[in-house]
Amino acid sequence: MSDSFVIVLFSVVGLFAGALSGFAGIGGGVLLLSILSQFLLPQLVLPVHGCVQMVSNLIRIIIGWHVIRWGIVWPFLFGAVVGGIIGYHLFVAVATHYLRLFLGLVILLLTWIPFPRLVNTYTRWSYFVL
Repeated sequence: MSDSFVIVLFSVVGLFAGALSGFAGIGGGVLLLSILSQFLLPQLVLPVHGCVQMVSNLIRIIIGWHVIRWGIVWPFLFGAVVGGIIGYHLFVAVATHYLRLFLGLVILLLTWIPFPRLVNTYTRWSYFVL
């Protein structure tokens, strides 16, 4: 496959995944993760996916700045930074074939397991755990 085709494919899938997330609020990240894992090495899937999600979420922040619930942002941000540091160290230490297994399991779990709706049951600091 040519590099041009892969770039166009990633662009189209990224646009579709962003639209899916924008309309449905869920699903675009998993879609993008599954497509990226078909074409990239496991060591590249998570960093590329993370960069795409970061840009996507920054755009959402800019668009929805006036409706952000700032009371939950700081605990969530703290948990995200701690989780990112732990995730980085695990990512660097794990062998490639385990990364493929992990990515496959995450995609299956996020696709098939119904998660209970827990809206309005969190306390302010429980977002740290998320």
